[in-house]
Amino acid sequence: VVETAAAAAKRQPHYPESKLPFHVNDKMRSWYNSSIFRAGQEGRWRDALTIFSAMKEKEIEPETFTYNSLINAMQNVPDGSEWERSIELFKEMQEKGLKPD
Repeated sequence: VVETAAAAAKRQPHYPESKLPFHVNDKMRSWYNSSIFRAGQEGRWRDALTIFSAMKEKEIEPETFTYNSLINAMQNVPDGSEWERSIELFKEMQEKGLKPD
């Protein structure tokens, strides 16, 4: 049985970001970013959103790439119904001082 990235994200251990050595936190952020990007590329925007939520619950701070990947996933929804969430994510990104690239 192949486990989805969203299910795997929920199983990741919880370590507050401030208590992690930089390299461990960076690897976890990279895993979440890759999973969000892949889910978005495959049209699985709900999984991308679930992974993003799990990332934030684990206190892994999203970065520009994270938001860009998720916004792209929301924009590629076949019926276009998630454009409002894209705008919300864009605003959240700006509030954190991150600039889209």
